[in-house]
Amino acid sequence: MRGIKQATALAVALCCLAAGCDPPASAQADPRRAVAGFPMQTCVNLGNALEAEIEGSWGYAVREEDLRRIAAAGFDGVRIPVRWDPHLGPTHAIDPVWMARVQTVVDQALAAGLMVQLNVHHFEGLIAAPDSAREAARFVSIWRQIAERFQGYDDRLMFELLNEPFGEGWSNERLEQIHAAALTVIRPTNPDRLVILGAIRWNSLEGLEGYDGKRGYRPPPDPNTALTFHSYAPYAFTHQGADWLGADAPSWNRAWGTAADQALSHADAQRAAALSHAAGLPIQLGEFGVITEAPASERLAWLQTMREAMETQGIAWCVWDFAVAFAVYDQSRQAWIPGVRTALGLGS
Repeated sequence: MRGIKQATALAVALCCLAAGCDPPASAQADPRRAVAGFPMQTCVNLGNALEAEIEGSWGYAVREEDLRRIAAAGFDGVRIPVRWDPHLGPTHAIDPVWMARVQTVVDQALAAGLMVQLNVHHFEGLIAAPDSAREAARFVSIWRQIAERFQGYDDRLMFELLNEPFGEGWSNERLEQIHAAALTVIRPTNPDRLVILGAIRWNSLEGLEGYDGKRGYRPPPDPNTALTFHSYAPYAFTHQGADWLGADAPSWNRAWGTAADQALSHADAQRAAALSHAAGLPIQLGEFGVITEAPASERLAWLQTMREAMETQGIAWCVWDFAVAFAVYDQSRQAWIPGVRTALGLGS
């Protein structure tokens, strides 16, 4: 997860609101709604665990009992962000201890009855230098090894190639080349596994659509793929007071939840559905969440609005995150944060 301030083109929705249009109209299903078929509909991210170089150093280590709690709460899957590059040897071989730990978490999640979305997260070398042949080779090697290790698993396991590429050096043309190279080493051992693809600019909708002269993302001619995007809009609300941002942490000076606020969430869902429809591929909101520093009632309202907006358009979702900065679960109390399950449509 990386926060961004998404610059959405929503003038029509805002003008409608200013003119007194009925706000609930923004929640109506778009006739170009998302293509059905994304297998995992109600997912939670196991954030800040295996994406840390040392599991637990960012405030959470995955526990088997947590996976059972997640399943019992009504989620149907987990997204497992994993940082692999610090665990590569000089020949790009993944440390077998690290690979075994990742496999253990995958196995425990599957045993709990959850689907699993396994990714490459925080690959900072490649993200900083998208044209680097060395970093591209390391990336492809990682996926060759992951594919070989998990080739016997059933279709409850999905692969997601690269989390949130960003920076001026990235174009969708380059990302498509990187994705194609990874698919080349995945498909010999995993011909039918669902592979999930996001675009540049932190996997944003703008990245999928194209922005500032950069063209939109063009998925490969592979039927076993799906699209993903992330949304933390408005950034100043969802990231207010984020301590890791230091002096750059935004502030939010009013209550979230006006008709205009809600209309923006529904407009983004419609945009995502249109992208899914145009590509003929399912789409997922792979990350969305609000920092725990935000007022609890506003957090819950935002989560519910986002969830309902996506579901209205037939879009699968995966909330960020389980138990740390954007937590839906309180580790100290060993209980779900009050109201979260209701906001996510999973019961009380």
